[in-house]
This record gives sequence, structure tokens and C-alpha cells, in this order.
Amino acid sequence: MKQYSGNEHRIIRGLGLISCVYVNPDSEEFWVIEYRIYDPERDGKDKHQPVADMLGSCLEKCSKGELDVQTVLMDRWYAIIKLMTKIHRAGLLFYCPIKPNRAVSEVKPEQNTAIKELRN
Repeated sequence: MKQYSGNEHRIIRGLGLISCVYVNPDSEEFWVIEYRIYDPERDGKDKHQPVADMLGSCLEKCSKGELDVQTVLMDRWYAIIKLMTKIHRAGLLFYCPIKPNRAVSEVKPEQNTAIKELRN
């Protein structure tokens, strides 16, 4: 499958694997909880839907007591309001880099501030 590589800054041939990894900071161990193949030509899903599906599955496992999650770390590729809102509403913390050309608001959407202005 051909896909854009942020590392290479070009289209490359590769496998679009999206993984959800659980890290236990006390034991310093980690486990792959779920994974999805990103293949929009076959399944018609955009780049965010497989992550949303995995997040939903993980939140369901949390509600059943099968998984204890407190914080979500994700790539800026997935830093969209829909996913961040879902994580926030689940009562979890999240960390993800945000591109400097994005705008954020702590209070109201109409009071957005450019990320690059917050660095000063």
C-alpha cells in the first residue's frame, strides 16, 4: 500500500498499522491492546476512524474493569477535536503535540489563540 510518510515527506510503500499500546509505569512493561490496518481503499474509513474505533473499544474495556487507563498519548496526526473531546468526556488526561499553525481555546471557541503565540 502506498501512503504519505511524515518522516520521509513523500509517498512511500508501507503498511498502515495503527496500534494502541498500554504502558504500566510501575512495572515498566507494555502490551499491545489493539491494532488496526489503515486501508481506506478497502474499508472507506478516514485516518481518524480506526483510532476512534480503538478508543471506543478501550473505553468499553475500562467500563468493564478489564483495563485501567488514566492518560492517553497520541500522535499529532490524530489531534482533532472529535477524538480529544471523546477522551476528555471519558475523564482521561491526554497529551498530543499540536501543529504550530493550529488555534486553541481554553474557554470559548470564538476566543482561539494561535499555538505559536502561546510559546512567547
